[in-house]
Amino acid sequence: MSPPDRPTATDRASLIAALRARVHEVGISYDNLDSMIGWADKLTSKYLGPAMVKPLGMDAFLNLLTALAWKIEFVPDMEAARRMEALWEKWEAGKVRANLRRLNRVQPIGKETAQRLAKQLGQRGGRARMTTISPKKRSQVARMGGRAKSKKYRAAKRLAQKAVRLERGVPVSI
Repeated sequence: MSPPDRPTATDRASLIAALRARVHEVGISYDNLDSMIGWADKLTSKYLGPAMVKPLGMDAFLNLLTALAWKIEFVPDMEAARRMEALWEKWEAGKVRANLRRLNRVQPIGKETAQRLAKQLGQRGGRARMTTISPKKRSQVARMGGRAKSKKYRAAKRLAQKAVRLERGVPVSI
């Protein structure tokens, strides 16, 4: 077997053409590729067929490379580099390191702080919601909130009463 050609792909169309050529070179059908990769029937046809119904995403691309026994090699494109060089912004190492030092100083927040912040954010959302809904709906929401609060209170009170009964040795249903 002679060494395979190394196609060059610089855009979507040339990449799809190279994949099609590899499928032809290997001599397998799109249906066989579907079953090898574990895809639904006709999915390879949607990626590589003439209509290209589905765009080829990164995961699908990598699955195809594996099934076709190909790997990617990155090679600098000197012509494109000459065109793009004027647009490349040179970064200053001192600034980057200063930003990294600042990021490394950030400390994780504790559970209590996170809960407090979440509560504050939730309150903001509740206030914002109340300004946008009608008075009737606001009344319904408040009524539901009051019922939930009293239900929670009654459940806590019943639990406390059961605890007292257990301490006294009085039988309690659980």
